[in-house]
Amino acid sequence: MKLIYKRLAWCVLATFAVLFALLLTAVIYFAATTHGLQQLVSLGQRWAPGELQVEHVEGTLLGQVSLQSVSYQDKSIDVSFKQLQWAWSPNELLNGLIDVQSILLEQPVITLHASTAEAASVEPPTRSLLPLSMPDIALPLQLRIEDLQLKRLVLNQAKQIDQSESAPVLIDYLKLKMHSQEKAVIVDELQLIAQQGLSQLDAQVSGKVHPQGDYLFSLSTQWEVQQPETKALKGKGILSGGLTKLIVQQQLSGIFDGALSLLLRLSADTLFVDELKIIQAGEQAGAGLSLSGEVSDLQKTAKITLDGRWENVNYPLQGDAVYSSKRGKVKLSGDIENYHLMLDSELAGASIPDGRWVLEADGDKQGFSAFTLQGDTLEGQLLGNGNVAWQPSLNWQLAIKGKQINPGSQWEEWPAKLDFLLSSSGSLQASRGLQLQAGLSSLQGTLRNQPIEGVAEVSLAGSELTIKQLRLNVANAQLQATGTAGQKMNLEWLLKAPSLASVLPNAAGDLTGNGTLHGPLDQLQLVADLKGNGLQFEDYQLGKLDAGLDIDLSAQRRSNVRVKAANLSLAGQRWQSLLIEGGGTPLQHQLTMALEQGPVDVKLQARGQWESSQWSGFLTQTDLQNEIMGTWQLLHTVSVTGSADKAALDDFCLQRVPVSVVGSGQICVTTAWSKKSGSQGRFNVSQLALNQFEPLLPASTQVEGKMHGQGTFQQINGEKPDFSASINVVASQLQLENTDLSVKADDLRLLLSGKQSRIKADLQLPLVQPVGQVEASIVIDDAYGEGRLTGSLQAALSDLEFVSLFSPELQAVKGQVESKLVLRGSLKKPQVKGFLKLQEAQAELPALGIALEAINLEIHDQPTTDQLGLTGSLYSGKGLLALSGVLDPLKYSGQIKLKGKDFQLAATNEIQAWVSPDLSLSITPALVSVRGEIKIPKAQLSPPKVASITPLSSDVVIVDSNSERSATIPVKQALDAQVRITLGDKVEVDAVGFQGRLEGSVLVEDDGRRATRATGSMAVAAGKYRLYGQDLNIERGSLVFSGGPVDNPGLDLRVSRIVEEVTAGAKVGGTLKEPRLTLFSEPSMPESSLLSYLLFGRAPGAANATASEQELLFRAASALTLKGGNVVAEKLSNLFDVNELGLEGDSLNDTSFYIGKYLSPKLYVKYGVGILEPTSTFFMRYLLSKRWSIESQTGTNSSGGDIIYTFEH
Repeated sequence: MKLIYKRLAWCVLATFAVLFALLLTAVIYFAATTHGLQQLVSLGQRWAPGELQVEHVEGTLLGQVSLQSVSYQDKSIDVSFKQLQWAWSPNELLNGLIDVQSILLEQPVITLHASTAEAASVEPPTRSLLPLSMPDIALPLQLRIEDLQLKRLVLNQAKQIDQSESAPVLIDYLKLKMHSQEKAVIVDELQLIAQQGLSQLDAQVSGKVHPQGDYLFSLSTQWEVQQPETKALKGKGILSGGLTKLIVQQQLSGIFDGALSLLLRLSADTLFVDELKIIQAGEQAGAGLSLSGEVSDLQKTAKITLDGRWENVNYPLQGDAVYSSKRGKVKLSGDIENYHLMLDSELAGASIPDGRWVLEADGDKQGFSAFTLQGDTLEGQLLGNGNVAWQPSLNWQLAIKGKQINPGSQWEEWPAKLDFLLSSSGSLQASRGLQLQAGLSSLQGTLRNQPIEGVAEVSLAGSELTIKQLRLNVANAQLQATGTAGQKMNLEWLLKAPSLASVLPNAAGDLTGNGTLHGPLDQLQLVADLKGNGLQFEDYQLGKLDAGLDIDLSAQRRSNVRVKAANLSLAGQRWQSLLIEGGGTPLQHQLTMALEQGPVDVKLQARGQWESSQWSGFLTQTDLQNEIMGTWQLLHTVSVTGSADKAALDDFCLQRVPVSVVGSGQICVTTAWSKKSGSQGRFNVSQLALNQFEPLLPASTQVEGKMHGQGTFQQINGEKPDFSASINVVASQLQLENTDLSVKADDLRLLLSGKQSRIKADLQLPLVQPVGQVEASIVIDDAYGEGRLTGSLQAALSDLEFVSLFSPELQAVKGQVESKLVLRGSLKKPQVKGFLKLQEAQAELPALGIALEAINLEIHDQPTTDQLGLTGSLYSGKGLLALSGVLDPLKYSGQIKLKGKDFQLAATNEIQAWVSPDLSLSITPALVSVRGEIKIPKAQLSPPKVASITPLSSDVVIVDSNSERSATIPVKQALDAQVRITLGDKVEVDAVGFQGRLEGSVLVEDDGRRATRATGSMAVAAGKYRLYGQDLNIERGSLVFSGGPVDNPGLDLRVSRIVEEVTAGAKVGGTLKEPRLTLFSEPSMPESSLLSYLLFGRAPGAANATASEQELLFRAASALTLKGGNVVAEKLSNLFDVNELGLEGDSLNDTSFYIGKYLSPKLYVKYGVGILEPTSTFFMRYLLSKRWSIESQTGTNSSGGDIIYTFEH
């Protein structure tokens, strides 16, 4: 028996040993062999709840594992990946460590499934999710992962209940390195690159996580979010907390510079938002927003209470703000089925008016059951109310009331005060489309200070629009429209605007029109008529407009267009008439245009067809006529095509007519463009006579020669253009009529080329008379970028007599010019080196009577600067004028000094003057500044005597016949001049009865904006004054400049004559334009006696007085009229507002007292009454035109009339 038990024990032990051996063998087989691993995978495929497929298996569980093309599918999820590689060190298990050396997962794709029916029937779990809890994770062994990499993960989320699909989540790259330490997990490195739509996230995370209890963690983060076409948003900071608290602190940069802080707490079933702040830094420091509140009852209806505020928020976050809000607040309370929203915000923007908007709404998840909106904007108020729902479909009802709205506060050309009532209701459903009813029941107020009123009522049912009424009245302008638009059109409109100026800014004139659009969509007919008078919009004017349209939009019958306009002003140019006529069908139509009596008369005629979205046809007539360029006509019919994808003009040639005269020429252009290949073209100029440019040259200048040229152009899309051109002028000559002055040249040649980013130009001008040569060359590398310059200019002229061709005031010009200049640098910063010399030149100025001699000028480069040095000198008389300074001609800047001594400025019979200037000029692109002094050491002035001029009415305006009154001369640079003029001791004047010597000093100032001003005085140092034929002593005499206009100084003159014991004299005061003359005497005496002493040197009524002296005395008395100085006459004229008042007559007996006045600028009347004889006269002059006038005189003794023609030369 014992032996039996002993054998049985051995059998059991042997059995267990065998089983253990078999188990050990199985473990070794499955864990240490590739075949065993493959068997495990096969078992997994058999017993997995879904479908598992593995294409290829390599490796062992105790070493490295590689799985290729793995996929798994079941009802809820699809998972696939290209490759999974695993490598670890099982030996480290003996040390209590799971050591994973690497894990690589390539191209995993995870797709979540949830059918609509399942999703709709899923009931929320009854098990409470709160408080949040996570299982405590206590690893029996330490864990270390050296390198975990995940590449190109795609997560496709499940469809929503409404069948909408969310964009997939794409993780381009994930890398993790971590290890455990006691009870914590240390994230050494976590790198993530992910995409969502067009956004990309790049993040790096490191820190510590405790996977027990509250799961406390503290992580350092650095991340960047990139968006297309904008700067990235970057962040760096800390994430910390646990299951019941989250703390976020981040510093933001990039598109937004600032700080983000967030504190969330979870207590029981309430989530507290203790703090959410975003504060901006930089220029908008202090701007930002804050949010606080709570979400309670999370296990049931989730009641929300949130309070948010913001200040100085702009969009976009950097750069110029399109929208901005200075301050605002928002409050939200309630739950998803019953909430209240309040929004209060100030809003402004570049294209929206400033305003404050307050919205209050009650609603649920389907929409706002009721809302009110108040906007304080445009100096008025907008009040709105209504309701809006977005589930199950969009529908709304709203009403808006406007009070005292002024669009002019935002758009200044539209000042208004508007009150209106708007209403709208409608819905948007998949089955019925958009249903809309809208009405403007009242519009009243003023627009541009004109009354406005209007009403409108429209409806839309799907694609059918009905305008029940549309009426708008502004001032006396009216716009009306009614009808329907849909599958069948029946629209009518009417416009009456007798005064556009009261309706539209920058507009004027009378415009009326009416029209209809009717018929089915495939047979639409547009008929319209427009008429206008005195139309103007900004710089465009139409004196008269008459236009008519009758267009069959279906192209089934002929259409007609006619536009007739008169007195056009386009782009500053004026034409008398424009006529456009066209007719036909899209497959066959023609168009004519005539623009006449303007700078260029144009006549065009074309025919063609519109088919397959392309117009193709022929230009059959092109006539251009201009006073300077003559008449040009189309040489032959030209083919023209055009569409959205391509266009072409084939061999467009203009020829000057008649071709038999000298001055004919021909210009041809061919061009083509396509969206695919870009643009190309060529031109050709032949036999173009230069004499047609004579009107552009100085008077009496004749030009001969002919121009030839050709060129090509090509630009492939996305590339720089290639082009070349050559211009030749043969046998050219400039000559001054009736003189021997001329300039003759051999063939002038200009070459221009461009290849990619390199542009080159060459000019060669060989001169025959005068003998000389001009050569220039310039190359621009990287022309569309930096623009590097290389160039040269060489010129040599042996004779300068031809200068008189261009400056006729200079005569007998002689001298030589030599120049060698080199161009370097870039387009933004060019540099000029080299020299230009004018040597031993001379010229005459006949108008001034002087000859300029020994003229020398040199412009040369300077080694230390980019500026050019300038030195020069010339002589006139025995005086010298020297010039020195620096110039930068390409920047239009420089510093110049002008200094001279006894330089003769004029040597005519009337004026002889010598000057000694000392001036400094500072030149910049914006300002020319002149400082210094001009001394006049010697001058002799004796202007010729001129006849007196009949006084003009004070309201007569002199208009330059060569320019318009309103024309202004554009000034490229502002002027700032302060120059002192000092008279020497040899300045003598013999003019208007004065002979003497002047002295003084005046500071002349001119800033280019106001009249030239002067400060100082010029006085009579010695001299005599002849008044009424008698020499008078000048006691004092000066012109006083006190900072006013230089042409109207103050007068201070006193002259007298002593006869025996009587002193008689005259004083002149006032200003040069309004002088005041008064007589005085010692002792005092009547004016007639005073005049006798001044005129004849004796008392009136003396024994030797003659009749002629008596008449002269009366003439002198009558000369003391308005401008002359009789105080009584002046006071009377001012009292009665007349232009003339005084005495006139040829003798004592016919002396009369007269009054004259301009009743209008064209009508002058004068009435006189005899003093000694009972006579009277009435005189009238009427100006018919600039040159024609009528005069009539009716008197006691005679009457008569004249028709007068006046001309000036």
